[in-house]
Amino acid sequence: MIKLLLDKKYPNLNPDLAIVLHVSLGDKQRTVNHLSLKSTKSSYHDFIPKDGETIRFVELKDGAWHAGRYNKPLTWVTELLRGRNPNKCTIGICYEGEPVDKYGNVTYDWDKVVDGEKATEKQIDDAVMLIKTYPKSAQEHFIAHTEIADDKPDCVLDFKHRVIDRLEEKEVSEEYKGCSVSIQQKLEKENSLLKHLLKLLVNKFLGK
Repeated sequence: MIKLLLDKKYPNLNPDLAIVLHVSLGDKQRTVNHLSLKSTKSSYHDFIPKDGETIRFVELKDGAWHAGRYNKPLTWVTELLRGRNPNKCTIGICYEGEPVDKYGNVTYDWDKVVDGEKATEKQIDDAVMLIKTYPKSAQEHFIAHTEIADDKPDCVLDFKHRVIDRLEEKEVSEEYKGCSVSIQQKLEKENSLLKHLLKLLVNKFLGK
Protein backbone atom coordinates (compact mmCIF):
# COMPACT_ATOMS: atom_id res chain seq x y z
CA MET A 1 0.00 0.00 0.00
CA ILE A 2 1.18 3.49 -0.87
CA LYS A 3 0.43 6.17 1.72
CA LEU A 4 -0.20 9.56 0.18
CA LEU A 5 -1.77 11.09 3.25
CA LEU A 6 -3.63 14.32 2.65
CA ASP A 7 -4.30 16.93 5.29
CA LYS A 8 -8.02 16.33 4.99
CA LYS A 9 -9.02 14.69 8.22
CA TYR A 10 -12.68 15.03 9.07
CA PRO A 11 -14.09 14.79 12.60
CA ASN A 12 -15.28 11.25 13.16
CA LEU A 13 -17.80 9.61 15.45
CA ASN A 14 -17.34 5.96 14.57
CA PRO A 15 -15.62 5.37 11.22
CA ASP A 16 -16.02 1.61 11.63
CA LEU A 17 -19.81 1.54 11.26
CA ALA A 18 -19.87 0.70 7.53
CA ILE A 19 -17.93 0.82 4.27
CA VAL A 20 -19.08 3.18 1.52
CA LEU A 21 -18.00 2.28 -2.03
CA HIS A 22 -17.28 4.81 -4.79
CA VAL A 23 -16.04 5.14 -8.37
CA SER A 24 -13.62 7.94 -9.25
CA LEU A 25 -15.06 8.99 -12.64
CA GLY A 26 -11.51 9.82 -13.63
CA ASP A 27 -8.25 7.99 -14.21
CA LYS A 28 -5.64 7.53 -11.49
CA GLN A 29 -3.62 10.66 -12.23
CA ARG A 30 -6.68 12.89 -12.55
CA THR A 31 -8.04 11.55 -9.27
CA VAL A 32 -4.78 12.00 -7.34
CA ASN A 33 -4.30 15.49 -8.77
CA HIS A 34 -7.86 16.52 -7.93
CA LEU A 35 -7.78 15.23 -4.36
CA SER A 36 -4.37 16.83 -3.78
CA LEU A 37 -5.71 20.32 -4.46
CA LYS A 38 -6.12 22.38 -1.30
CA SER A 39 -9.40 23.69 -2.70
CA THR A 40 -10.78 20.14 -2.90
CA LYS A 41 -12.63 19.29 0.27
CA SER A 42 -13.37 15.68 -0.58
CA SER A 43 -11.22 12.60 -0.16
CA TYR A 44 -11.39 8.84 0.37
CA HIS A 45 -9.66 6.63 2.87
CA ASP A 46 -8.41 4.24 0.18
CA PHE A 47 -8.18 4.37 -3.60
CA ILE A 48 -7.88 1.24 -5.75
CA PRO A 49 -6.31 1.92 -9.16
CA LYS A 50 -6.55 -0.38 -12.16
CA ASP A 51 -2.81 -1.00 -11.94
CA GLY A 52 -0.40 -0.63 -9.07
CA GLU A 53 -0.83 -0.53 -5.32
CA THR A 54 -3.76 0.76 -3.32
CA ILE A 55 -3.31 4.36 -2.20
CA ARG A 56 -4.30 5.51 1.28
CA PHE A 57 -5.29 9.17 1.49
CA VAL A 58 -6.73 9.28 5.02
CA GLU A 59 -5.98 6.99 7.98
CA LEU A 60 -8.87 4.77 9.05
CA LYS A 61 -8.97 6.30 12.52
CA ASP A 62 -9.90 9.63 10.94
CA GLY A 63 -13.05 10.64 9.14
CA ALA A 64 -12.95 11.63 5.44
CA TRP A 65 -15.33 13.72 3.35
CA HIS A 66 -16.16 10.97 0.85
CA ALA A 67 -19.92 10.47 1.08
CA GLY A 68 -21.08 14.07 0.78
CA ARG A 69 -24.65 14.73 1.88
CA TYR A 70 -27.81 12.64 1.83
CA ASN A 71 -29.87 12.93 -1.35
CA LYS A 72 -32.89 10.62 -1.43
CA PRO A 73 -31.05 7.86 0.47
CA LEU A 74 -32.48 4.37 0.81
CA THR A 75 -34.41 3.84 4.03
CA TRP A 76 -32.17 1.03 5.31
CA VAL A 77 -29.12 3.29 4.93
CA THR A 78 -30.54 6.09 7.07
CA GLU A 79 -31.70 3.53 9.63
CA LEU A 80 -28.24 1.94 9.75
CA LEU A 81 -26.44 5.27 10.08
CA ARG A 82 -29.24 6.65 12.27
CA GLY A 83 -29.25 9.89 10.31
CA ARG A 84 -25.66 10.69 11.21
CA ASN A 85 -23.24 12.39 8.85
CA PRO A 86 -21.96 9.46 6.72
CA ASN A 87 -18.53 11.08 6.40
CA LYS A 88 -18.06 10.76 10.16
CA CYS A 89 -19.03 7.14 10.67
CA THR A 90 -17.94 5.19 7.59
CA ILE A 91 -14.81 4.15 5.70
CA GLY A 92 -14.65 5.29 2.07
CA ILE A 93 -13.16 3.10 -0.69
CA CYS A 94 -12.98 4.37 -4.26
CA TYR A 95 -11.97 2.36 -7.31
CA GLU A 96 -10.52 3.91 -10.46
CA GLY A 97 -13.18 3.98 -13.14
CA GLU A 98 -13.50 6.51 -15.94
CA PRO A 99 -16.79 8.12 -17.01
CA VAL A 100 -18.70 6.45 -19.86
CA ASP A 101 -21.49 7.42 -22.24
CA LYS A 102 -24.66 5.44 -22.94
CA TYR A 103 -22.69 3.18 -25.30
CA GLY A 104 -20.13 2.32 -22.64
CA ASN A 105 -17.39 4.40 -24.24
CA VAL A 106 -15.07 6.47 -22.06
CA THR A 107 -15.81 10.16 -22.40
CA TYR A 108 -15.02 13.36 -20.54
CA ASP A 109 -17.83 15.22 -22.27
CA TRP A 110 -19.90 15.52 -19.10
CA ASP A 111 -23.09 16.18 -21.04
CA LYS A 112 -22.79 12.63 -22.39
CA VAL A 113 -21.67 10.86 -19.20
CA VAL A 114 -24.27 8.41 -17.85
CA ASP A 115 -22.19 6.16 -15.57
CA GLY A 116 -18.70 4.94 -14.74
CA GLU A 117 -16.64 1.96 -15.84
CA LYS A 118 -17.16 -1.28 -13.96
CA ALA A 119 -14.33 -2.47 -11.75
CA THR A 120 -11.80 -4.93 -13.15
CA GLU A 121 -11.30 -8.37 -11.59
CA LYS A 122 -7.98 -7.17 -10.17
CA GLN A 123 -9.73 -4.27 -8.47
CA ILE A 124 -12.26 -6.65 -6.95
CA ASP A 125 -9.43 -8.85 -5.65
CA ASP A 126 -7.56 -5.81 -4.30
CA ALA A 127 -10.72 -4.53 -2.62
CA VAL A 128 -11.34 -7.88 -0.92
CA MET A 129 -7.75 -8.07 0.34
CA LEU A 130 -8.01 -4.50 1.62
CA ILE A 131 -11.37 -4.97 3.33
CA LYS A 132 -10.11 -8.06 5.15
CA THR A 133 -7.68 -5.74 6.98
CA TYR A 134 -10.46 -3.42 8.18
CA PRO A 135 -12.15 -3.64 11.58
CA LYS A 136 -14.70 -6.47 11.68
CA SER A 137 -17.51 -4.05 12.52
CA ALA A 138 -16.99 -2.18 9.25
CA GLN A 139 -17.00 -5.40 7.22
CA GLU A 140 -20.59 -6.13 8.23
CA HIS A 141 -22.18 -3.33 6.17
CA PHE A 142 -21.51 -2.19 2.61
CA ILE A 143 -23.13 0.88 1.07
CA ALA A 144 -22.83 2.02 -2.54
CA HIS A 145 -22.57 5.81 -2.75
CA THR A 146 -25.69 5.88 -4.93
CA GLU A 147 -27.61 4.39 -1.97
CA ILE A 148 -26.78 7.56 0.00
CA ALA A 149 -27.22 9.99 -2.88
CA ASP A 150 -29.26 8.76 -5.84
CA ASP A 151 -27.51 11.05 -8.33
CA LYS A 152 -24.27 9.09 -8.02
CA PRO A 153 -23.10 6.43 -10.54
CA ASP A 154 -24.94 3.10 -10.55
CA CYS A 155 -21.84 1.14 -11.55
CA VAL A 156 -20.85 1.14 -7.87
CA LEU A 157 -23.77 -1.22 -7.17
CA ASP A 158 -22.07 -3.77 -9.42
CA PHE A 159 -18.81 -3.19 -7.52
CA LYS A 160 -20.59 -3.69 -4.21
CA HIS A 161 -22.28 -6.95 -5.20
CA ARG A 162 -19.11 -8.42 -6.71
CA VAL A 163 -17.06 -7.51 -3.64
CA ILE A 164 -19.63 -9.08 -1.31
CA ASP A 165 -19.84 -12.22 -3.46
CA ARG A 166 -16.05 -12.56 -3.49
CA LEU A 167 -15.83 -12.06 0.26
CA GLU A 168 -18.45 -14.75 0.82
CA GLU A 169 -16.62 -17.14 -1.53
CA LYS A 170 -13.40 -16.50 0.35
CA GLU A 171 -15.05 -17.16 3.71
CA VAL A 172 -16.51 -20.48 2.51
CA SER A 173 -13.17 -21.48 1.03
CA GLU A 174 -11.27 -20.61 4.20
CA GLU A 175 -13.85 -22.41 6.33
CA TYR A 176 -13.51 -25.55 4.21
CA LYS A 177 -9.70 -25.31 4.30
CA GLY A 178 -9.86 -25.09 8.07
CA CYS A 179 -11.61 -28.47 8.34
CA SER A 180 -9.58 -31.51 9.30
CA VAL A 181 -9.10 -34.20 6.64
CA SER A 182 -11.56 -36.51 8.42
CA ILE A 183 -14.27 -33.80 8.44
CA GLN A 184 -13.66 -33.08 4.75
CA GLN A 185 -14.00 -36.76 3.97
CA LYS A 186 -17.20 -36.94 5.99
CA LEU A 187 -18.66 -33.97 4.08
CA GLU A 188 -17.71 -35.52 0.76
CA LYS A 189 -19.19 -38.87 1.80
CA GLU A 190 -22.45 -37.24 2.91
CA ASN A 191 -22.62 -35.31 -0.35
CA SER A 192 -22.11 -38.52 -2.33
CA LEU A 193 -24.81 -40.29 -0.30
CA LEU A 194 -27.29 -37.50 -0.91
CA LYS A 195 -26.66 -37.69 -4.66
CA HIS A 196 -27.21 -41.46 -4.56
CA LEU A 197 -30.51 -41.13 -2.64
CA LEU A 198 -31.68 -38.44 -5.05
CA LYS A 199 -30.92 -40.74 -7.99
CA LEU A 200 -32.89 -43.58 -6.37
CA LEU A 201 -35.89 -41.30 -5.81
CA VAL A 202 -35.82 -40.10 -9.40
CA ASN A 203 -35.59 -43.67 -10.74
CA LYS A 204 -38.49 -44.75 -8.51
CA PHE A 205 -40.59 -41.82 -9.69
CA LEU A 206 -39.84 -42.72 -13.33
CA GLY A 207 -40.63 -46.39 -12.67
CA LYS A 208 -37.16 -47.66 -13.43
